[in-house]
This record gives sequence, structure tokens and C-alpha cells, in this order.
Amino acid sequence: MTDILKEIGVIIISTIVTLSGFVGGFFQQEPFVEVGRGSDGTCFVSARVSRLSGAGVSASQSTINLQSFVTPNNSLAITMTDFCNTVGYGVIDPTSSSKKELVSFTGITQSADGTAQLTGVVRGLGFTQPYTASTTLQTAHSGGSRFVISNTPQFYTQFTANENTETIDDVWTFSSTTQPVYDGSPSFTNDLSLITKKYADDLANQGAATSTESTGGIVELATRTEGASTTPTTTNKPLVLQAQHGTSTPGVNITTAGGTGETYVVWSEDDGKLNRGWIDDTEAITFTGLNQWSGGASTTAYSILDTLFVGRTASSSIQGDTTGTSTIQGYLTVSGNTNSSSTISSNLDISGQTITNTLSVTGTTTNVIAHGYERITNTGNLNGGSPATVTITVDCSPGRIVISGGFNGPATSVEYGATDSYPSDKDTWTVLYHGGNSTSDTITAYAICVNP
Repeated sequence: MTDILKEIGVIIISTIVTLSGFVGGFFQQEPFVEVGRGSDGTCFVSARVSRLSGAGVSASQSTINLQSFVTPNNSLAITMTDFCNTVGYGVIDPTSSSKKELVSFTGITQSADGTAQLTGVVRGLGFTQPYTASTTLQTAHSGGSRFVISNTPQFYTQFTANENTETIDDVWTFSSTTQPVYDGSPSFTNDLSLITKKYADDLANQGAATSTESTGGIVELATRTEGASTTPTTTNKPLVLQAQHGTSTPGVNITTAGGTGETYVVWSEDDGKLNRGWIDDTEAITFTGLNQWSGGASTTAYSILDTLFVGRTASSSIQGDTTGTSTIQGYLTVSGNTNSSSTISSNLDISGQTITNTLSVTGTTTNVIAHGYERITNTGNLNGGSPATVTITVDCSPGRIVISGGFNGPATSVEYGATDSYPSDKDTWTVLYHGGNSTSDTITAYAICVNP
């Protein structure tokens, strides 16, 4: 009898425990957690299990009415702000094998009586990839059916997976001490790819195009020898001059940088002119064309000038050395001003030239021609028959005066000879010559005339 009572007691206790678990499970309001994502960041939401109000929903209804939609402690009504104003996901009849339906919503309307309505509802979301909605998955649900927010497959598409192709539509900020890295050195062909530091370094060293006159790119610094040559490029890298290879002052800079064996780019001084120290005065220089010096010019070496102008406000001097001769061939103009004279020292040879103003020559002169110089001649026959005196005259051109004269005739003898040769007036030279019997002999008189 005792054993029978024990078995009855066990059965009763088991039944109570079973009923207790069933009732507790039926009325349990377990919380579910769901994540919403928006412009303000990622929003996590936990809510109590809700139930459909009224008659429930039809298979095509796009709104869902709930008896309540609150947090687990039943103190806060949930709004779309809690989902970062994006989208929420839920399940109707989550424990039913035939009625379970996945939905999403974009709006929540909370009423004063504690009820809530979900709007912007998409029904019949897929259980597998690609997780899109299908009318075949939509079904009607009666009033009182359970509704929970849940981490549906669509919910997880809001998160990145390391094996998936993902699109990040917000800013990810990495710590400066935990930077993202590749597992190797990839090749980059997409213009939008994030490159590595090594790739950027390689580009900086050799990735640019070769520099041209119209395109910026890689160049190579020229050595002094290359800069002084006509070499344009070396292995696709054009040569460019270096500032350290240039100077405006010869001598000190060159010596400091390595002596006279170095080549340098010549720069002008601050006045825009070259320092005369750049010219090697010990080298022979040939000038062609017209060359004019407005300041003093001096040389101790032999110079050949096609054309020379000497003209200053002070006196101008052309000098040979103590044993040499100053020879000027070609066109020469020596002109002082009203306050000074032009002086040429040592021997001077001037052929066929004109000298104006005052010219002082110390030494000998050859072929010096005064201003307006001309030589006039007149030839006459000696008398035939008895010996007699012939008079020959030579006149200067109009405006000139005679400064000298002479004659040319048969050699002087008993029968021939000049009796006089003189300027008979300011512009005439006269020669008196005693002739013989020959009718073929002639006498020529000369007059040297210049401008007065």
C-alpha cells in the first residue's frame, strides 16, 4: 500500500511540474535583441514579446497592429529612433513550423492606449540567400499571434563578414596604432583601390613619367661635366642644372668648391651684368662685326680689329708698347670732344682714313690724310723747236685750298729743267719748266688740296 501511494505521489508531482513548465512557457514574455543601423551609428534594441491585436493580419496586409511594443521592463515605448531611423526586423509566429513569417518595418506609431502599429512593412522575407521577399512566404495570422523583433538573416546583412564582398557606406576610423594592412604586396589595377605604403614609395621613386618641356616628371641632376656638355638625357631622365654649380662671382666661389678645374654656370650680378672676371684676358680673342667700347679699353697683347671707334668725353688713347707699332687697318674714326684731344702714341699707320678735330701723333706717321684731301694733276707738252719755258698750272676743286704741289718731267739737263714750282694763289699750284726741241716730251704738275 505504501509503495502504491509513493507512485501516486510521484505522478502528481511530475504532473504539477509539467503543468507549471507549460503555463510558465505559455505566458513567458522573453526579450529579444535586434540591431538597427543609421546615420547616428549602430543601434541595438531589446523588446518584450508582443502579440497581434484585433483579428490579426491578412496575407497581404502592409501594417501590423500590436497589443504593445515596449522594452523588456515594460517601461519604454519603442520608436524608430531606437532603430537609428532605418529599419527593424521581426518574426510573426516564431515557433510555428507552418506559419512562421519574417518581416521588416520602417515606421512605428505608438498610441495613447498602449497599442502600437508597425508601418512600411515588407512581408514574406526569404529564409535563405538572397533573403528577398516572396508572396509565397506571406501568410495570414490570427489575433493574439506572437510577434518578436529578431536577428533575421536580413538583419545580419547590415554587418560585414571577412569572406564577403562588402560595401561600407559610412566612415570607419582606425586607430593610428592599429592600421589596416594587407597580408602581402598586391598589384593595383583599380583606380579606387587603397594602395600600400611600399607601393606609394615605389611610385615616388620611379613611378612618374619622364619630364619633358610640356610635362612634369622625373629628372636627374646634372654633374658639372654633363651641364657643360650637350648631353640631353640619361636613360629616360632629362638632366637639369643645379644651383650649386652656378655663381655670379668667379674666383673665390670656384676655389672654395674645388679649384680652377671645375666648370660653372655663369650668373649675372645684381645689376644684370656679367662680372668681367669671367673673361680670360690671356686668351686670344677675335672680334667680328661692329664693336664699340664706351669706357676705357686697354690691352697689352696684339689685337686685330676690323672696325674701331674711339670716342669718349675724356681723351682717347691708342698706344703700342715701347718697342712695337700700333697699326690700324680698315675703317678708323678717332674723335675727341671740344674739351680734349685724341692722342695716339708710338708709330701709327693709317691708310685712306679721315681724322676730325685735333690729332696729336708722337712718333712717325705714314699716309696721314687731312680732311677733304685731294690730289689734282695737269700735264702739258714741251715746246718743239727752239728751247723755251713752259708754264703748267693746277687748280683745286671749288672750296678747297692748295697746301702743296710738285711736278714730274724729263731729267734735268742743259736743255731741260724746272725754273720754279710754287702756289701762285690759295687754290692754284704753278710749275715753270724749260723745255728743249723734242715735241714728244711732257711735264705734269701736281697740287695737294684740302678743305680750309
